[in-house]
Amino acid sequence: MEATGAQQLKDIYCGPVKEHEKRYQTIYKRFGDIFGEEPEFYIRVPGRANLLCDYMSKQGYPSMKITLEQDIVLAFSRSSGSEYRFVN
Repeated sequence: MEATGAQQLKDIYCGPVKEHEKRYQTIYKRFGDIFGEEPEFYIRVPGRANLLCDYMSKQGYPSMKITLEQDIVLAFSRSSGSEYRFVN
């Protein structure tokens, strides 16, 4: 699967992006405070829910997956070493 490479939040989110802009600004600032550099890229993981639970689909019943506006956003930068550092 190839990355989308979106350059603007309006390319990712439907509707107003003002609330999302604040989140990304907070992530950007925190990343800089912790690692002393800017993130090179972000990965967004959209929220998802099952309208009927996985148990039902395993029993042969249909299960409907729906997406949510909530998401997880991760900021990344490459490192010259072989270590990985993660901060929550």
